[in-house]
Amino acid sequence: MHANLVPLHARQYGGEVGKTVQIRNLDPVVEERLRKRASSEGLSLSAYLRRELALLAERQEFWDRWNDFTPDGPGLSGDAAAEIIREMRGPLP
Repeated sequence: MHANLVPLHARQYGGEVGKTVQIRNLDPVVEERLRKRASSEGLSLSAYLRRELALLAERQEFWDRWNDFTPDGPGLSGDAAAEIIREMRGPLP
């Protein structure tokens, strides 16, 4: 595709644009709390929610992997748990 034909959003955000998620019937009190938290961190509500949803997905991935090792067993060894955490965290700076 010719560079001039690449959609503006792809040029602005460096590639594919993610999916749009709409949440219906959100309690106005919850929405206001989220807006305040976003504002206190200098983020738009959208940016704040993108970050929080990414963190939620990472936590879910951790527990999914954890459960792969402990479907019905007594639990994960400390070494195995540490290895999962290292893999998900990535290299230390």
